[in-house]
Amino acid sequence: GGGTMLLEPGRSITYSLYAPESAVAGQSFIESFAALDGWVVACLRGLGIPAQHRPINDIVSPEGKIGGAAQARRRGYLVHHTAMAFEIDPELVPRLIRIGRERVSPRGVRSAEKTVSPLSRWLPLPQERLIEALAACFLARYPGRFGTLDGEEMAAAHRLALEKYRKPEWIDRIR
Repeated sequence: GGGTMLLEPGRSITYSLYAPESAVAGQSFIESFAALDGWVVACLRGLGIPAQHRPINDIVSPEGKIGGAAQARRRGYLVHHTAMAFEIDPELVPRLIRIGRERVSPRGVRSAEKTVSPLSRWLPLPQERLIEALAACFLARYPGRFGTLDGEEMAAAHRLALEKYRKPEWIDRIR
């Protein structure tokens, strides 16, 4: 990735895909973004939203950016994360994203300057219904089942949060 997305609780939709790198074997880095977001673009189009993939990592409509993706690849696996705006307060973006500040990635500045095109602008559906539709589209393309984390998995996640991810050494490692 490299761009900036404003994520507000209850007003954004995010998803992450975890897969072996072999899932994108033979694809360039750029092609892998289109492939891993292809299901959601097809689903949004099926719902009447004129969505399309814009290389490298954006999902857009004719009115602006719907969402953006990022990838990390480590030890033979990849995580692909996409964030999409469902609703957005247009006055909040310029207050939180400092366009004039020097940034790590020039793409982030260009991306933040573009108009956000929230999904609610295109659909008369509540956010929960859209999430259900997206889940159904995903399962139609990639047969499987949804599940929940068991107590042991949740306990392990909480331990990692406390022992690793909340520590200043972890948080400050990229500054």
